[in-house]
Order: sequence, then structure tokens, then C-alpha cells
Amino acid sequence: MADEPGIKRWAYLLMMTDGRIEDVAEVRAYVRRGEEAPARQVEKLLGHTARALREGRMVPPLDRIGGGGSR
Repeated sequence: MADEPGIKRWAYLLMMTDGRIEDVAEVRAYVRRGEEAPARQVEKLLGHTARALREGRMVPPLDRIGGGGSR
């Protein structure tokens, strides 16, 4: 995530979640697994988080981020 768009997306995630995204164990585990490029991981986290916030959830369920389709 060393490129500028990736950094901007991560900053946006931090803003959307009041910094709580870094405190979610599932997020840390997902990022540590490194199954995809960091920029792609951030894109998935962004989509998942936005969807959760639209649904009124404070922290997204991240069990479906890695693998298992586009959800």
C-alpha cells in the first residue's frame, strides 16, 4: 500500500471508522495473511466497511473478505 491511492484509501477507512478499523482483530489477521496485494486488501476493506456502515453496523463482519468471492 505504498502508493498514494492506497494511502488515501487507508486514511479514508480510518476516518470512516473513527480509527477503529485498526483495532479489529479480523482486519489485522486479514492484512497479516497477505493473500493479496496490499492495495487490493485495502480496496476490499473499504467496500466491506462502507457496506457495513450503510447497514448501520459499526464494525464490519470480516469473515468473508479473504476468498469466497467478491463479498
